[in-house]
Amino acid sequence: MDKTLSPVNARQDSFTYLFILGAAIILILLFILYLIIRHIKNIHSSKNWIETHKNLPTVLKNVKNLAREAALTKSEISMLWSICKKNQVPNIEYSYRDNKLMDQLFSAEYQDMIVLEVDEEKIQELFSLRYKLEKCHEKKLQLKSTRSLKEGLSFTYNDEKKRLWTLTLLENKESGMTLLLPSGFIESENRPEPFTKITLSFSTPSDTRYKMITRIIRYEKDNKDRPLMTVTTSDQLEPILRRLAKRMDIETECEFSAIKLETQKNKKKFTVMENRYPGKLLDISATGCSLKSSLPIKKGQYLKLYFQLNNPELLEASGIIIVTNRAQDGKNFIIHVKFEQISISAQNRIYAQIYGYNAL
Repeated sequence: MDKTLSPVNARQDSFTYLFILGAAIILILLFILYLIIRHIKNIHSSKNWIETHKNLPTVLKNVKNLAREAALTKSEISMLWSICKKNQVPNIEYSYRDNKLMDQLFSAEYQDMIVLEVDEEKIQELFSLRYKLEKCHEKKLQLKSTRSLKEGLSFTYNDEKKRLWTLTLLENKESGMTLLLPSGFIESENRPEPFTKITLSFSTPSDTRYKMITRIIRYEKDNKDRPLMTVTTSDQLEPILRRLAKRMDIETECEFSAIKLETQKNKKKFTVMENRYPGKLLDISATGCSLKSSLPIKKGQYLKLYFQLNNPELLEASGIIIVTNRAQDGKNFIIHVKFEQISISAQNRIYAQIYGYNAL
């Protein structure tokens, strides 16, 4: 008997044909499903669909969709849904991008919480929710080039001796960016030469920090005899310092004390020293700050800070120095502190100052 015509072989051939046919049907169905999903996405991204749906009242599904993007907790989802219902917020999947509207909503919510004497933990959650929505929007707008940077933006530059300089963007053109140089930069022996590459860093208004690589084109002076540096525009941008809390520039006097660290039986003991020294806060967040001091305090030292914001209340925070740079005046030092002990109420006062949600 011819084995190729045996019943067993015939059944095997039939199974093979069925398997191929089944696989082909599955592939066709998957392709059709792909086309349907792509068609739905195209519809949902069309201008007409967006305009029709973005002004509809927020429903719980909109809140949950945004929550997935912004990585909100269950409690934050509940808070956002409550705010949307109470204020009849237009579709939150779109309206969260409107910073003015968000600040109006969150400021009003903060005022209510203060009047009703809500727990500080709940107020902290409000600020956490606000920051997550802000960062979610910022992520969609991540910079790819320096061409969109606005005049007045500040850049920082660390020279070879770790001296920190602040440069200001005066003009941004296709041919290059013109930066106003601080006093003493031109005369510094550590000034980078023309045509060399340098790294600058800057922060966007929503507090995402970037570092960029650019090349110096030339040094010159303007008609006011101010020192300028022209650098190339750059596509070499990299987000850095993904902060856990929003930070703001500030100039206010402060005091600080050294903290003595002792280890006894494998336990750390912190003792705040009596002497207080003057300083000036340069920026602050709920998780850390930068201050200027004439004292060259090294990385790793613990400090306790005493400061006020927009009211007489004295705030305190303890932390560790993570970086110390020489200031651009060459005499003082810029000290970067990471808070390790700070009350929730103090953090909330800092958040309120940063966002401008001051209690009535």
